[in-house]
Amino acid sequence: MSIQNFNLKACPEGELYDRLREIDLAVIASARHFRIDESLIDDFLLKLPRMPESALLSDDYHLIDPDDIERTLNYLFCVESVNFGGPYSPMLKAEGFVPEGSSLYITVARRLKNHFEREDAMPPGKMASLTLADVKNIFEVPDKPVSNTIAGMFRESLQETGLFVQNRFDGKFGDLLTASEGSVERFVRTMWELPKFRDVHNYPMSDGIQLEVPILKRAQHIAGSLPLALARMGRPPPFSDLDKLTAFPDNKISHVMMVEGLLIPTPATLRQINSGHLFAIGSPAEIENRICGRHLIRLMSERSGIPQVELDHWTWENSHGNSLLSSIPYASRKHLVTDAPSFNY
Repeated sequence: MSIQNFNLKACPEGELYDRLREIDLAVIASARHFRIDESLIDDFLLKLPRMPESALLSDDYHLIDPDDIERTLNYLFCVESVNFGGPYSPMLKAEGFVPEGSSLYITVARRLKNHFEREDAMPPGKMASLTLADVKNIFEVPDKPVSNTIAGMFRESLQETGLFVQNRFDGKFGDLLTASEGSVERFVRTMWELPKFRDVHNYPMSDGIQLEVPILKRAQHIAGSLPLALARMGRPPPFSDLDKLTAFPDNKISHVMMVEGLLIPTPATLRQINSGHLFAIGSPAEIENRICGRHLIRLMSERSGIPQVELDHWTWENSHGNSLLSSIPYASRKHLVTDAPSFNY
C-alpha cells in the first residue's frame, strides 16, 4: 500500500493552509464513518453565542502579566505544552486529579497560574530540568495510575519545549515569537519542529492510498491564544495572517457539531458510540471526526466572514456546561476516549 506523505518542509511557504484544505477534503470524500450536513450551517451560526475577547482567555485560570511579556509568553508556552489528555478527564476525575465540574485544561491552566504566582516564572532552563516530583507538585497530581502517566507525559513535553527554546532562541520565548516575522504559518511551522507538537496520522483512503493527515491542534492553539493575550496587554497582534488558522480541532468541536446535526455518524458508528465503544487515536473514525469538525468551521467562516479561530473559540467556550452540549448522552460524550494517552489530544 502506497503512502502519500505530508512533508511540511517541502510545502512552499505560504501554501501550508491550501495543502491542509486539500487533505481535509480528501479525507471527507473517503469518509466511511461520518458525513457533513451543510444545510444546517446557517441555523448554527445564528444560535452560536458570540463572546468578547476578554471572555476567551479567562483571568480566572490564565496568567497574563501586562508588565512582563516574557513572563506571559513563558506561561502560555508552558500551558500549551501540557494541553493534552482531555479524553481522560473521566478517569482523572475518578482519581481526584480533575475536580468535578471542571476540565483537565482548566485544572492544569489554573494550577500552573498558581505556580507562576508563587515562583514568578518557569524559564526554559527550569522546564528542561523538571523532575517528575516537580511536575506532580506544580499540578497537584495524586499518586494514582492514570494521573501518574499524565504527569510523566507533562514532564516530557515541558522538557522538550524548554530545551527547544533554550537551544534555538537563547532561552527567550519572545525571540521565538519574533522569528515568525508576523506570519502565523511560519510560527506553526516552527512549533511543528517539536515532536510533541507534530500530530500527524495515516488515513486509509478509499483508493488504497495511506494519506498522512496533519491535525496541527496544539501548534495552532497557541497561535490562536497569543493574539488574545497580547491584546489584553495593550500590544499589537503578533500575526498579520491570523485568518489562515483553522479550527484546532479539539474533540469538543466535533461533539457540538454532532449534537447540532451538522456531523452525522453512520448507523453503525452511532451504535458504537452509544454502546461506549472507544475509538483509538489515529483510527479512521477518529480522524474523520476531527477533520469533519475542522472543515465545518472552515465552511462557517466562508459563509459568515468570521475568522475560523473566532468560531472555534466561541464553539469550544460554549461547550462548557451550556445548552450546546446538554443533550449529549454520556456514551457520546466519551466516544473519543482512547486506549492510551497521547500528547496531541
